[in-house]
Amino acid sequence: MVGTPTEFVQWFSGFLSIKDFNHLSTLPVVSDRTDYQIVHLDGLSLSRSWCMKGIASALPASQPAAKIFRRSAVEHLSTALPHVVSGNYGGEHWLASFAIYALTE
Repeated sequence: MVGTPTEFVQWFSGFLSIKDFNHLSTLPVVSDRTDYQIVHLDGLSLSRSWCMKGIASALPASQPAAKIFRRSAVEHLSTALPHVVSGNYGGEHWLASFAIYALTE
């Protein structure tokens, strides 16, 4: 992080609105996990989970964004994690690396 934690909170508070949080919290729809392009949306869910957990940990627990991001991080992880070991090569050969980041943040 560049700057102090206080500077980050000030910057972040003016950067996104609650409407933006709702958009970022919307789960991607993976319509066909055998499609090697569409399955990347599972990776997006895992990446979002990782990033949202990181942002939430840098914000005061009482800030609404922190609560939204913590909840959304769990939802994104819970939705995509079962597909890391789906038996389908399209996602299985790389999703685990994103899952590790989401699980260890």
